[in-house]
Amino acid sequence: TFFNSSGFYECPDFYKLPETEDTYVLKGSARGRDWWVTGTYKKVSGLNEMDVFVNTSADISQFVGTNRYDQGQFYASKTFFDPKNERRVLFGWVNYHCKGTDWSGVQTFPRVVMPDPWTKNRIITYPIPELETLHNPTSALWSFSGELNIGQEYSVTAVGSQLDIIAKFQLDPENKTPYTFGIEVMVDPEIAESSRTTINYIEQGLSEVNGYKFHTYDTDKGILELRILVDRSVVEVFVNGGRTAVTSTHCALIPENIDRMGIKIFNSGKSKVGILAATAFGMKKVNTRKTKDPLAMRVPSDAFYGNKYDAPATPEELATLEEFGLENNNNNE
Repeated sequence: TFFNSSGFYECPDFYKLPETEDTYVLKGSARGRDWWVTGTYKKVSGLNEMDVFVNTSADISQFVGTNRYDQGQFYASKTFFDPKNERRVLFGWVNYHCKGTDWSGVQTFPRVVMPDPWTKNRIITYPIPELETLHNPTSALWSFSGELNIGQEYSVTAVGSQLDIIAKFQLDPENKTPYTFGIEVMVDPEIAESSRTTINYIEQGLSEVNGYKFHTYDTDKGILELRILVDRSVVEVFVNGGRTAVTSTHCALIPENIDRMGIKIFNSGKSKVGILAATAFGMKKVNTRKTKDPLAMRVPSDAFYGNKYDAPATPEELATLEEFGLENNNNNE
């Protein structure tokens, strides 16, 4: 897709935003990010006239930093409409590779795209609620509430690397002293290694997560919520219900410790931080195929399912099928 002022965009997407009367979203992938713009759309009949889309937010060619689905490693996304739940579901591509594995790149957790309830002509994205059915056990692995004084940390060990963390912080909107606090995940038990999410809350209306700006409002009453999804080597962070999102990758330096990783909440600012509630749930595995590598999911090639020429499966292929608990689909004995 080409735009007159800004050149080429990959993976375009265009859809009506659910829960609105006439708001549409146009999205394009460029410069390693996915950019969106909201607007109105008028379909014109006939072949000699063009349909009309008029933007109501910053034009996509302006590359406004806050008008991105995700501020981190998130690209070439695509949405689809879920008619049963009448929602728009978003997946993004995380392009990376961990040393010693035989795969490259994964999809993010699915997210719902919704109109921003705080600001007109903006959108938010947030994990679909079905992810909560993967909580294992259904009770929390770890929970904490209280206060973190200046320079204080609170740690928990051996919670693993498949987690759903929800933490709600209470700040004083009238406090003029900046807050700096956050959560570390993938905290290695043997070496100084982790994936760190840092909030810089400077004053009401001006805040950052890992250096990326996001909006805060009077109606927040100083409450800031972090939702962090950890999937072994991918970390997805959502602030205040999806007001901003940041995806990052973290390849463990000692893969054997992948299931022994810990969590740390820290306060490195100049004001104490209230924690209304912080909870971590373990997450079940979705794909139950066997794997020998703690980071890799090795899947047999299509040939193992019976190739398109209907050639009999070899003994080696049959042995691989059995190893992965799969069946031979070409019906050759």
